[in-house]
Amino acid sequence: MPGWSSRACRTEGRATVSDKALRIDHALLVPMDGPAADPRGQVRRASIRIRADRIEAIGELEPIADEDVFDAT
Repeated sequence: MPGWSSRACRTEGRATVSDKALRIDHALLVPMDGPAADPRGQVRRASIRIRADRIEAIGELEPIADEDVFDAT
């Protein structure tokens, strides 16, 4: 994705994970929880916070100190 870098960094050929948070604003969320004939649920926009390769929060998120922000619009 142009203009975006992952939270992983290279160290001696192995990837390490940073504890710094990344907040993605205006992300398009597409749940796949509907019936088999039409599995796509209600599509919506929200913010997503990722830390250490894990989703930490989804919704209307308040900024936290020293987090990177990517606008997905």
